[in-house]
Amino acid sequence: TEEYAELKTLGLDGVMVYQETYHESMYAKHHLKGKKQDFFWRLDTPDRLGAAGIDKIGLGALIGLSDSWRVDCFIVAEHLLWLQQRYWRSRYS
Repeated sequence: TEEYAELKTLGLDGVMVYQETYHESMYAKHHLKGKKQDFFWRLDTPDRLGAAGIDKIGLGALIGLSDSWRVDCFIVAEHLLWLQQRYWRSRYS
């Protein structure tokens, strides 16, 4: 959050975050190295963006990455609704 807040002071106004899939075991299968391999760190990224006051936050899933694309679509929508309620000053796509 502190890093995003600092970037905001430097002019950052939007970030697009692809969770790729909300299916934890499938996510682990595709992300084997680096910070991105931490499912929950990635899942919390839009929350950190909102807490830092980032104006535009984009969410997405890679449809077809997991076998349960309908679940991914539903959870993206639920994630968006939760963020909109909590960080209502941010805009979303």
